[in-house]
Amino acid sequence: MKQTLKKAEGVGLAAPQVGVLRRVVIVDVGDGLLELVNPEIIFSEGSRREQEGCLSLPDRAGVTERPQRVRVRAQNRYGDWCLYEGVDLKAQCFCHEIDHLDGILYPDRLAPGETLFRTEPQEKKKKS
Repeated sequence: MKQTLKKAEGVGLAAPQVGVLRRVVIVDVGDGLLELVNPEIIFSEGSRREQEGCLSLPDRAGVTERPQRVRVRAQNRYGDWCLYEGVDLKAQCFCHEIDHLDGILYPDRLAPGETLFRTEPQEKKKKS
């Protein structure tokens, strides 16, 4: 999963996205890789609208409304329970990846009045 995330230049990945039917996500918004097993959001507050995309829906994006701050309870790779805090992008990423585990994709979370739009294909971006 870590290699897939790095190659795609993403900030999060859920195991089902790569064919692994486990409740596992990884998140790396630039402050180190987090591995969350059986994650659940136990607290959220605030609201923020932000553009969101997904490796499962390439070349598309949309504006979602997500909590500004979340607290997540999850096990680490050794089975120990831990708490993780996320604000802004990290909160958005936690919500996005945990949604994958429940069969929800970000278009289901579009902010009121928003629609999906096309983005520049990844191949073009990398060549530029």
